[in-house]
Amino acid sequence: MILVTGGLGFLGGNLGKYLLDRGQEVLLTRNRNLEVPTILAPYVGKGLQIAPMDVTAITTIGDAIKKYKVKSIIHCASIYEGRGSLFQAMEVNVTGTANILEAARLMDVGRVTFVSSEGVNQGRKGTTPLKEEEFFWARSDRYIPATKKMAELLCFIYQKEYKMDIVITRPSRIYGPLYTAGRNPILRMVTAVVKGQPTVFKDVNGNEGHDFIYVRDCARVHGLIHCAAKPKHDLYNIGFGRHHTLGEVARTLEKIIPGTKIELTSGVSTITKTDFDIDAALDNTRIQEEFGYVPEYDLEKGLAALAAWVKDGTYV
Repeated sequence: MILVTGGLGFLGGNLGKYLLDRGQEVLLTRNRNLEVPTILAPYVGKGLQIAPMDVTAITTIGDAIKKYKVKSIIHCASIYEGRGSLFQAMEVNVTGTANILEAARLMDVGRVTFVSSEGVNQGRKGTTPLKEEEFFWARSDRYIPATKKMAELLCFIYQKEYKMDIVITRPSRIYGPLYTAGRNPILRMVTAVVKGQPTVFKDVNGNEGHDFIYVRDCARVHGLIHCAAKPKHDLYNIGFGRHHTLGEVARTLEKIIPGTKIELTSGVSTITKTDFDIDAALDNTRIQEEFGYVPEYDLEKGLAALAAWVKDGTYV
């Protein structure tokens, strides 16, 4: 049984489906989110179990591990700005990770995969794709980069002190089905185009760029890494491997859906980027060489798939 924390959320839900489709037994946790996504509903009771868990309470973690005979854990649960205070982010993202690691240690769980973020690279300048083994700055200006750095250090020290099997992943900017927050400019653009809403975005900078990865590609690589008998590394970047601007996203959507015209602006600070954030893609060499990773979804295919999801819930 593989426990996926935050399993009813964005990456967790997509990852749960990937694992289930490959015959794994999966335990997804629920806390605030009680709704089972449509893509997971057919699996409930057929390889999929769903259990309440509060990662800030170590007893709930231990109870689930014991009850469902958990053999390994993928820790996805986290909160960010807009979903809680800074204190709550620290409690869930840092203390919650410590609780997962300690419960896994005490109950002799196998591998723990911790889902970190490209955000730990905040502060780096330049456009060369970033490798895993680079020093990161102590300073951060958002919840996720700050707390993920702290949690990564916890993973490394638990690994050293207790010889635990711990792997850290650093996904880039993920988009796709099950994302619900309004902060993501890609989702906003796709929704506007599909639903016939205004397509003028005066708060989105067309020059802003990221390494965007479609969630199904991201889930697939997480599954490959977590289920590998003996990964060669304990830290992996997971990205598309190329930098795209939001302007490129807009032009690609116009190509996919003829007659569409999306207007972005420049000189504004989009809510999803700050001066600390990187302007580089992630170097995917490790996952390419070890797992044969090649993205299935380029920007055009990923946006078309997201448009199908927004239109009628089609999962492609």
